[in-house]
Amino acid sequence: MTLAPLFAVPLRRLFFAMAFAGGFGSAGAQTATLTTTTSQLSATGGTVTFTATIAYSGTPSALGFQVELPAGWTYAGGTGEPSIKPDAGTTGTLEWAYTGGFGVGASSFDFTASYPAGLSGVQTVAASAVYRSPLINLAIASVTLAPVSAPPAAPPSYTQGPPDRIVPAGSGTTFSVVVEGAPAPTLRWQYSTDDGQTWSNLTEGGDFSGVTQSTLTVAAATTGLSGYRFRTLASNAVQADVPSTSALLTVNAVAPSATLTTNASTYAAAGGTVTLTATIAYGNEPTSLGFQIDLPSGWSYEGGVGEPAIKPEPGTTGALEWAYSSGFGTGSSNFSFTLRYPAGLSGDQAIAGAAIYRTPLASLALAPVVFARAASAFETWQAARFNATELANLAASGPQADPDGDGLPNLMEYALALEPKIADVAGLPVASIAAANWIFTYTRPVDRTDLIYVVEVSTDLATWSAAGVAHERIAATGGTETWRASHPLAGTPALFFRLKVATAP
Repeated sequence: MTLAPLFAVPLRRLFFAMAFAGGFGSAGAQTATLTTTTSQLSATGGTVTFTATIAYSGTPSALGFQVELPAGWTYAGGTGEPSIKPDAGTTGTLEWAYTGGFGVGASSFDFTASYPAGLSGVQTVAASAVYRSPLINLAIASVTLAPVSAPPAAPPSYTQGPPDRIVPAGSGTTFSVVVEGAPAPTLRWQYSTDDGQTWSNLTEGGDFSGVTQSTLTVAAATTGLSGYRFRTLASNAVQADVPSTSALLTVNAVAPSATLTTNASTYAAAGGTVTLTATIAYGNEPTSLGFQIDLPSGWSYEGGVGEPAIKPEPGTTGALEWAYSSGFGTGSSNFSFTLRYPAGLSGDQAIAGAAIYRTPLASLALAPVVFARAASAFETWQAARFNATELANLAASGPQADPDGDGLPNLMEYALALEPKIADVAGLPVASIAAANWIFTYTRPVDRTDLIYVVEVSTDLATWSAAGVAHERIAATGGTETWRASHPLAGTPALFFRLKVATAP
C-alpha cells in the first residue's frame, strides 16, 4: 500500500499558505519592518542589504517572512537568518521561517540581494510577515529604490589646463589638468620643443612620471628643459585626442657657489686635527671644477673622503689643490678633508681659499673658516673664579698672581684644587719622617693632566734639585690622588721640600 505524503508542498510553503490565506487573530503589539540604508541603485548593477524585523510582546511559536524581488533580482545570502531560508540564487519570492531561536521582544536578520545593470524606473521590494500563535498577518511597507541613470556620453573637456612653471635648475615641479567626459577619458602627456609647432609623447621614467595621469611630475628640471611646452591628449569612446592648453616650463640657471665648512670652531693648544667639507653648488653640470686651500703656517694635509682624483699628497703644507674633470654630482660636488695642526699655536687660525667652476669660467671666493684657540683647563678654571675685570688684570688672575696673599700663586692653587681668593690652610703639602726617609705628602685632582708636578729638595734653601727624590702616587679616592715624595735621611740632618708645577707642553 502506498501512502501519500502528509504535506503535498514543503513545510515552509504550507506555513505561508496558511498564514497568508487570511488573517487570523489581531495584530496587537506585533509589527514587522523591512529596511535598508540604500536609496539609489548603480547603473552598472550591484547589491543591496536589507534588514527584516518582527517585533512582538509575547513569545511566538513560529514566525515567517516573505519578500517579493523585482524582476532580474536574486537572493545572495544573509546573516543571522533562521534555519528555513531561501537558496542562494533564488529569484522572485523569498521565504524565511522561524520555528525556534526567537529573540526577546523581536527577531531580525539581514539578507543581500543582487540586481543587474541597466535597470530603469523605481524598483519596489514588497514584503509581508506572519506571527503565531495566534496566527497574525503583518503588513510591511514596501522598500522603493531609485536606479541611477548612466550619464549621457560626452567627449573629453577640460575645466583646468596645466599652469606655466618657472623653477630654478635642479628643482622639481608638476603640471596638472582637470578633465571631464563620459566615459571617463584616458590621458597622455606630450612635450614640444618648438613652442607648440610639433608634439611628441612623453615616456615614463627618468625625470618624468605620471605621463598617463592627470598630474605630470618633473623630478629635477635642468636648463635644457627651459622653453619646453607640456600638454595632454584626452580620449574616450566619444572623441579621441582632445588637447589641453599647453604650459611653458622656464628653468633659471643657478649661479655656482662654493663653501668651506666644519663642525669645529676651536683648536687645542696641544695640537690635533680638524675636518672640513668643500662644496661647489651649480645649476648646469660643469665641465671641470677646482679647489684651492691656503693653510696657516705649521698646518698640513692628512687625507680626505670623497675627493676627486687630483688631490694633495699627505703631508702637503701651504697651498692645497683639488680638481674634477668628471664624476660631478647632480647640482653639487663635495668632499671632506682632514688637516693637522701643531701644538703651541696662538691666536685665530684661518683657512681660506677659492673654487673654480667652468664652463663658463667662474672664480668663487671661499669665506674663511676661522678656528679660535680652545680655552685651556687652567683658563676655564680662571673664568669660573674671576670676574671680567679681574680676568683682564693678570696681576689678579694670572698664573703667578697671589690675590689672597697665602703664598700660593694661582697656578699652584689650580694644581692643588684650592681657591685663589681664600687664604688656604687645609689641603697644603705636609712634611714628615718615616723610617729612614724624609717624607713630603700632598693631594691633587685626578684631572690635572695639563700640568707637570715636580718635587725638589734643598739643604740650604738656595740650591734645589729633584735628585734622590722618589715621587709616587700612593692612593686615589674619587677625583683626588695622594702623592708622596721621599728622600733618605742619611747625610741630611735637615731637608727642605718644595712642589713645582708647570703647564705641559
